[in-house]
Amino acid sequence: MLKESICSRLGDSKGTGIQKNPFFYPNENNICIERHISTVMDTDDSIWTVLRFEENGDTHIKVYKNGREHCCVKDVGEGAAKPVIHVAANKSIFIAWSECSDKEWKIMCAVKENSSSVFEKYIVHSSGSLAYDPSICMFRNQLWISWCGHDSQQNNTAIFLTVFDKEICRKPIKAICGDFDAFRPSIAAGSTIFVACDLYFNGTYKIAYLFVNELGNTSELNILGSDYERWMCPKVIYGTDEKYHLVYLSVADVKDEKNGIIDHEVGVIYALADKDGIEFLPDKSVGDGIHATKLREGLLGKEVYWGYFGSRRNFQPVISDSGCIWLMWEFVFEKDMSQNEDKKAGNAYISEYHCGCLAGKRFNGKAWESPVLLHEGGTLYCVPSQQSTSCIGISYINQRDILDSPKLCLEAIVTNNSKTPIVEADESWARWK
Repeated sequence: MLKESICSRLGDSKGTGIQKNPFFYPNENNICIERHISTVMDTDDSIWTVLRFEENGDTHIKVYKNGREHCCVKDVGEGAAKPVIHVAANKSIFIAWSECSDKEWKIMCAVKENSSSVFEKYIVHSSGSLAYDPSICMFRNQLWISWCGHDSQQNNTAIFLTVFDKEICRKPIKAICGDFDAFRPSIAAGSTIFVACDLYFNGTYKIAYLFVNELGNTSELNILGSDYERWMCPKVIYGTDEKYHLVYLSVADVKDEKNGIIDHEVGVIYALADKDGIEFLPDKSVGDGIHATKLREGLLGKEVYWGYFGSRRNFQPVISDSGCIWLMWEFVFEKDMSQNEDKKAGNAYISEYHCGCLAGKRFNGKAWESPVLLHEGGTLYCVPSQQSTSCIGISYINQRDILDSPKLCLEAIVTNNSKTPIVEADESWARWK
């Protein structure tokens, strides 16, 4: 595990870097990166990160090991999006993504064997209709891939699942389908495969999940929802407690009566699932019996709103080999609200520079501890969901100013009691009801 921060300037093979803000539509000869990072930790505690690049009309997926460029999947198809990575115990690298090429939607997988220096690309699934948003896991030494696709029988979206095979495109399992739209899948493997996704029906957003065995047989579909909130964007990991950790967002409408403004209050719900049922892990300090945390800071205005490069709904469940559970999330303080001592009140730092923060709270086995500030100065934070060291490795984009050339950074953070507490006074958001 690294002991210091490592940053790599993002750019082409000549090291020329990204010349202008990569989140704007690029001009000719500019390089653009996707606002999506996938990061995992392997069995040797190395951290692997993938990013999608566009340069002069060509698309590549670059792989970084411990913060330094390692290899590249070249000439990816048009519309490539959201690559996800898995590194096997033998150090073979698997990357899955969706793309649109040759007038088809495709789920792709690139494989670099430990003994090879290049990636081989394979078509996992192709369709004249939708196929996107892949999620992957290793189950009984086989890579399983899920995605959202069009269900021609129901004429809506469903979750498909298949075993990756280099030789053939296997017929996928239609894992979650019905008289609803299912999308944004997340999968994890333990004794079976756990599949969770968003479910939309008749104006409501809920969470659906089920189990799939090695033969592709599915269990009964379970649905979680609320009459007052939209539940969405699940993330699933398998814990050392032999349970599936199901974590997702809640979104509720709130109103500022004085100004007549309607906005969203966003929270995170953390649950443990197995075949016997589901157990929620609420934070008693939140007080509603369901939420592990509320993502108010920087999302629900106390006074003002500011633009931000990162993703303020980007929550991240993390489990260590010792069983320690963390819930982390990215946020940005409102203007003049940064708790970093070198940012004096009134300097408008946050309005000029678009750096964010990483917060987290730990579950001590009985209750959630108070949230703390883990890191400051990055955007698009990504934390490997399973960690094997006492420190927690994180990756993020370092780009404080709109014209700065962004850097991919890797850092090990010590999660001890000396971290700065984050003040979460309820009265700060009293204007919203």
